[in-house]
Amino acid sequence: MPLDRPNLQLSLELNLDDGEEGSGQPITHERALEISNAARSALMARVQADTLVPADGGMTEWMDDYFMLVNKGWDWRVATWIAWASTPRDGRWPETQEELATEILGLTSDRVISTWRQKNPAIDVTVGALQTERLFQHRGDVFDALIESAKTKDYKNHQDRKLFLEMTGDYVPMHQLKALMASGKLRFSKGLKDLKEEELWQLAGGNWEVLGPMLDDQSDHLAVGEEKNAEPLAE
Repeated sequence: MPLDRPNLQLSLELNLDDGEEGSGQPITHERALEISNAARSALMARVQADTLVPADGGMTEWMDDYFMLVNKGWDWRVATWIAWASTPRDGRWPETQEELATEILGLTSDRVISTWRQKNPAIDVTVGALQTERLFQHRGDVFDALIESAKTKDYKNHQDRKLFLEMTGDYVPMHQLKALMASGKLRFSKGLKDLKEEELWQLAGGNWEVLGPMLDDQSDHLAVGEEKNAEPLAE
């Protein structure tokens, strides 16, 4: 089943709590905004100074996603968490959500992040969508690698040639043909049970004429080239 390219635009207003002071006492909206702006300025200062992370470089992997999400309307703190959470755990920086909350987001703990996620299901949905988006980002490179491999005249590249021809519609695997025939979507004047043993061997060799004429116009279901008795590809 093909994946649809995700839409990462923020479509609904977020319901975000302001958080608490270190003493655990609620703070005013003005004070929360002041803390948020200071934390965001500190993050941008690190970006501009190229001192994002220690030597591992783990934070640079999600900063591009952070800027993209902010440009699509996400609150900067939520955008930071989504970008961070969508990256692989191995090599992620900061390593923990608690560290992200206190060292980057200017929060006293990560408790408020759980509250955001409970009140805004779109946050977790966007994490998954961002992970899916990476598939599309690498699609061109994967297609290029497939083409180069399929063009290589070596028996080791047979599976890539097979996949390539399936994608272009030039080859239909036998199990798919059997499924089409069993479902009635691909019908000939003869069925498999009507064939003699010799005819079954001929069919296995690519001679479709043993099935007789195709009923109705079903050529779209059989994309094996213009010649029905062309040499088949091995499974």
